[in-house]
Amino acid sequence: GNPARLAQLREADALVVVAAAFDGADPAKEVKAFRDDLVLADLEIVSNGLEKVREQNKRPVPKQQHEIYEFEIDVLETIQQALESNMPLRDIAFREEQQRICRGFRLMNRKPWMVLVNTPDDEADPARIAAAVSECVKKQSPAAGTDAVSPDTVSSDTVPSDTVPVLAVSCRLEQDLAKMTPEERVAFLCEMELVASDRDAVLRRIMDVSGQMLFLTAGEKEVRTWLVRKGGTALDAAGEIHTDMAKGFIRAEVTKCDDLVRLGGERAVKAENLVRREPKDYVIQEGDVLLFHFSG
Repeated sequence: GNPARLAQLREADALVVVAAAFDGADPAKEVKAFRDDLVLADLEIVSNGLEKVREQNKRPVPKQQHEIYEFEIDVLETIQQALESNMPLRDIAFREEQQRICRGFRLMNRKPWMVLVNTPDDEADPARIAAAVSECVKKQSPAAGTDAVSPDTVSSDTVPSDTVPVLAVSCRLEQDLAKMTPEERVAFLCEMELVASDRDAVLRRIMDVSGQMLFLTAGEKEVRTWLVRKGGTALDAAGEIHTDMAKGFIRAEVTKCDDLVRLGGERAVKAENLVRREPKDYVIQEGDVLLFHFSG
């Protein structure tokens, strides 16, 4: 593959494979070809890494350093074997010290991913196409714990690779809708007998796959949404806005977006005592509206 393109993919939190389902295209075949390219790219990275560590291990170094090299070799050989067996790396439960090695290589097959099937504008049953592609994706992945690695290394707390989300939408239709005014969009959807745009559903699924969630900040002039990883704390959220907020964090005032909408504004929410003060280890919830207090 293109080195620049692969470098961009390695920096991503999650991958979205867009596959065509028109003009005779085979979306399942496109997905498999993409996955095969990722496997080959990761295999090249891991093989080069293995060769380098093995050469380093041949040198006269202290015993402790040899043990470190042997550990890295063991992890990389496990990864190599899994890739050669076409086993998704995210199905393997690496321990923290093993994950550290994996992170250093930024392997694309460790990333969560989903499939977006691009359908014709007039497709009558996109759900049928999504189901068919989903079934093919399941068959493309061998069961975790087969010959690739020992069953002891198979993850029990990650989402299995055979549950990869598959959505089918018309990308051209969504592009046209995005260019319309809200009024034009409503009229067009009614004319096409569509309930709503698929854009929000796609964005929501991408966030779910990448392990991200939304929080909000609100001021007199604007309301903004921000992304933070699921399970992230108030300190993490502050850092997403600015590093200075995280460094000087004092507390966060937390309001629920639903309460603000229901009661009509910040003053009414405060009157109902629905604003909470939370410390830096507070775990962010979907729909939180945050006001950060920080020093400096």
